[in-house]
Amino acid sequence: MRSIKILALVMTFSVLGCQQASEVSVPVPVKSSSLFDQALLPQAILYDKVLGALVGSAIGDAMGASTEMWYRVDIQNQYGYITGLTDAARVKSPEGTWRDNMVAGSTTDDTRWKYLIGQYISNSNNEMDADEFVDFIVDYYQSQLLVMDKESIKESTDILDEHLGHIDWIKEWARVALAYQKGGKDYNR
Repeated sequence: MRSIKILALVMTFSVLGCQQASEVSVPVPVKSSSLFDQALLPQAILYDKVLGALVGSAIGDAMGASTEMWYRVDIQNQYGYITGLTDAARVKSPEGTWRDNMVAGSTTDDTRWKYLIGQYISNSNNEMDADEFVDFIVDYYQSQLLVMDKESIKESTDILDEHLGHIDWIKEWARVALAYQKGGKDYNR
């Protein structure tokens, strides 16, 4: 599924609002056959449409980062109408920005999810499998736990807060994924 690989590539570019460019690995599209490859649109046009959708989504996420989860009346009282990028002058949260008071253009968990799903797709040989996706979520969560350097955390509670910010947004999904892996009664396997 070359188009899915292209989608993963495009999603990787859309996450630049979340990470430093040097941290992003770009998957290389591979040749394969799929319904997407048989689409009536030429590959270049399909690529441009997917790229536009993902970049537009990241821009929309960045435009809403300062007011995510706010009531409309509160947005209107604070900003009137948001027609551009505004500073995300807010406290960090799992469904919001990584850090407190981020600059205009910062994104939220919405773009992080697109990036993470792009990583899963690019590493999954184009097969969408629930069990493998659950394993991927758990592995990602555990990798974030391993990043925490116990010695540096002893030095500063700010470092702990930074690490926890990178874990909080995925924590709820990891909880569900772990229960799914254990075959909990609420999951049909």
